[in-house]
This record gives sequence, C-alpha cells and structure tokens, in this order.
Amino acid sequence: QNRPDKDHMITTIEPQGKIGQGVRLETQKTGKMGQAFAAIAAGNLFTGKFETNITKPEESPRFGTNWEKAPTKLTGYFKYKKGEKFEIHSKDGQSNLTEDTFDIYAIYFKKDSPNDYLKATHDFRFIDNPQDDPRILSYARIKPEDRIETEQWTYFELPFITIAGRAYN
Repeated sequence: QNRPDKDHMITTIEPQGKIGQGVRLETQKTGKMGQAFAAIAAGNLFTGKFETNITKPEESPRFGTNWEKAPTKLTGYFKYKKGEKFEIHSKDGQSNLTEDTFDIYAIYFKKDSPNDYLKATHDFRFIDNPQDDPRILSYARIKPEDRIETEQWTYFELPFITIAGRAYN
C-alpha cells in the first residue's frame, strides 16, 4: 500500500488533546492528482460517510448521522495556528477571505430517506435563504470574532439556532 505518513495526512489523531486524545486538522496541497479538482484540501471532522466521487468530489463527503433528539449546543476545545502562506484556490480566483481561518459548525437536518445526506456544497446559504434547503432545521456555528489564533486550548459552546418556522418532529 502506498499511503501517506502521518505528517502528510490532513486529519490525524493526536495523543495530547485537552482531555485525552485530540484531532489535528490541517490544510494540505493535494498534489498532482488533486490539482484537477482542488489545489488544497482542508482537514475535516464530520459524522456520516465518505465515498470518493471522482467526477463530483464535492459530493464525496455525505454528512449526517441519525439522532434521537434535537441537539441544543455544540461544545469542545480548539487550538488554532494560521497557515504560513495564504492562497486562494477557487475556480474563478475569487474569495471573500483575506487571511487563513477556520470554522466550527454543526447542522441539524431532517433526512427524508436512509441515503439522504447533506452535501459539502451547502455553503451556509440557508442562513439568509432558508428555502434553499427545507431539510435544515437548526445550526450551531462559531462566530467570526471567536475564530482566534491561540496556542492554548480554548473552550467553545455554540447554541443551536432554529431556522424560523421549522421544528423537529
């Protein structure tokens, strides 16, 4: 098998978390094979499945796990160090970002069938346009001003915000 070593993985288990083990997420260049789809890949942690879709790589992650109750908050700890070099790798060369950053969020949505997943293309349009995806019931997301660079474990507690007119049944 020709697999990358730990230093070239974008998501790894680290022995020293805040409490027990932690997860390290890192953005990496995708290399020659990845250049056709995306020049970089961000480290991620999500519930659901990952099934490689070569023709539509943005559909490879299938976000979602069944839950018995609606969540009320997302909590945890983070450390964050900006990348040394900020680059824009969008298809059109445009971005609303001006520096490296991170995001922490959770989306609670209704699955209409066992194979109904949230795709990686959601882009948070539902916040301003809830009609874009009527399955989304609520979300929790770290505020931009709380996305700080820090070497210390920093606690976060993000309440779930219900989309107006939607409720868990």
